[in-house]
Amino acid sequence: MNRYIMMYELKPENVDDYRQMHKNCHHTEFKDQLDAIRDAGFHQMCTFLFENYSVLYVECDGDIDDYFARLGEFEANTKWQKVTAPWFAMTPSFDGNAKQAPIEKIFDLQQQLDGELKPF
Repeated sequence: MNRYIMMYELKPENVDDYRQMHKNCHHTEFKDQLDAIRDAGFHQMCTFLFENYSVLYVECDGDIDDYFARLGEFEANTKWQKVTAPWFAMTPSFDGNAKQAPIEKIFDLQQQLDGELKPF
């Protein structure tokens, strides 16, 4: 299982909208985005907010760019991106059109106790 963390800067004036959209998507018109994420093959996806930074945690079996390319095939993702993309200081691509830039993992207690640091 590969684990990725990515961080994206939000425009400060859009942080509250971003927070509410994510917290409430399960009972809004964007509920279908949840199915799209699952159907694209992601095992887990969590979004955290630190000040005006979105921190995305993703678990999947393979290369993250392949998974985002599959997600980009869903109309639900297109609808989601149309609303959220303008809220970012620099718009990330969650549809496979650009490579992701995960945060580099430099320490993992369990892996290093076992004698090997793996990239994911």
